[in-house]
Amino acid sequence: MLSAERSLGSVIKVLTPSPSHTDEYNAWLEGIPDRILALVFIIKRMYRPEWGDDWRNQLSTDFVNGHPGHELKLGERKLVGSYLRIGFAENGAWRVFKLRQDSFAADKVQMEDDISASVVVPACILPNLSPKSNDPSVKARA
Repeated sequence: MLSAERSLGSVIKVLTPSPSHTDEYNAWLEGIPDRILALVFIIKRMYRPEWGDDWRNQLSTDFVNGHPGHELKLGERKLVGSYLRIGFAENGAWRVFKLRQDSFAADKVQMEDDISASVVVPACILPNLSPKSNDPSVKARA
């Protein structure tokens, strides 16, 4: 699983129930707790070939009240869970989904201000407007 010959995507595919797997294999996969799959995916995502078989020593937790904590760390980097809110449930509460721990949000490199301007103009003054458009005006954005 940690071989450079195998991508993270292929590990996910192998460990996800599928009609292309046998019924026995799918049943075995269903028995693997989500927390274990999350660990497999994060280890594969963060693994470096120079670790060799010593990947366990790259991961740790802090000790809290003399006991190992519940927050996985790679070196000093905390591998925290991320959550995504999408819509509402019937009772009005947010629908919240936990993202896989190997999923990292992209950093935004801002090259200019996120300010835009728009103007509504009469469609008749635009020379390249689609002939299918029947709108009397068009919103142009800069």
